Amino acid sequence: MQNQNSLGELITLTLIIVIMLGGLTMMVGGPSLTRRLYRWLFQNLVLAPLSWGVSQVWNGIELFLRWCGQQLWHLLLWLGQQIGQLLWWGVGQTVRIIGVLLLAFGRGIRWAWVRLIT
Repeated sequence: MQNQNSLGELITLTLIIVIMLGGLTMMVGGPSLTRRLYRWLFQNLVLAPLSWGVSQVWNGIELFLRWCGQQLWHLLLWLGQQIGQLLWWGVGQTVRIIGVLLLAFGRGIRWAWVRLIT
């Protein structure tokens, strides 16, 4: 049968070792050495992994935001192309309508000139 250690057992064992180290340093070096030991253990066993984890989470958030920005940029480029095509289509339609109106206006003037003047 395999030895399966749970996270709780690992934490309990770590705390027992830390308390025993604290007692040993208290007997050998006094409260000053014990404080330095606990400070060192806290910085290296708690703060360092926590800092690393926070930096990893922040890097993940930064990568996600960068990806979102790229997707937004591609969407804006695509929309710009679509809107540009629509604008050119609209300009073409406007020019065509103006041309038809000018042609009709020109024919109307010519018709009036022919009918009324001559």
